Amino acid sequence: MEIDRTLEPWIPEGLPTCVIGDLDTATGRLEWIDAATQPPLLIRDRRIVTGALNGTLRPLLGLTGYGVGPPPVHTAQLRPGDRLLLFTDGVTDARPATGELFGERRRADIVVRV
Repeated sequence: MEIDRTLEPWIPEGLPTCVIGDLDTATGRLEWIDAATQPPLLIRDRRIVTGALNGTLRPLLGLTGYGVGPPPVHTAQLRPGDRLLLFTDGVTDARPATGELFGERRRADIVVRV
């Protein structure tokens, strides 16, 4: 995969995670790949549409030369007013001084409130 070859000089020992997407704002068609990270969240009418953007994860970037094929490309049709939230697992895995995980529930609560 071209992105693996492009990243290799910059991150020779790393295996980054990411979501890479293309949104056609005229039609609302979203295409994306998910490389070993949390899928984007679709927010519609101030609610998270659970599982709307789940798909098959591709392993970490940088593994094409190790028998890993190209990633599956996922598609979704967005509506006017829809919002996407992309985030890293650093958000849900964060721990305040009290020690508990920030977690999925807290993230969802903040997204809906904001």
